[in-house]
Amino acid sequence: MAVPKFTAFMKPILEAAAERPTCTIADAVTLMADRMNLSEEDKAERLPSNVQTKVYSRVTWAITYLTKSKLLVKPSRGCFQIALSKTPEPSLIEARRGRHD
Repeated sequence: MAVPKFTAFMKPILEAAAERPTCTIADAVTLMADRMNLSEEDKAERLPSNVQTKVYSRVTWAITYLTKSKLLVKPSRGCFQIALSKTPEPSLIEARRGRHD
């Protein structure tokens, strides 16, 4: 099995964040690789730049987009948790409706 796209990691990351008060990115990478049943070969597969593994890259991109969408917050470097607010900020809602007052 190939390493899934970053969007496939979004729901499992949210589930993992809901299970613990704070989660580190390193823990998330390990946990996601296990939850996705990735082989050792898939876990070791690197990006063309050879800087990081594909799993690490895709998990961090998923965390980035979940943070930008206000579903996760980063209380400190390398850590994330579920955002306390369940609704987006009013300014985001207004921007989506085309009102930029």
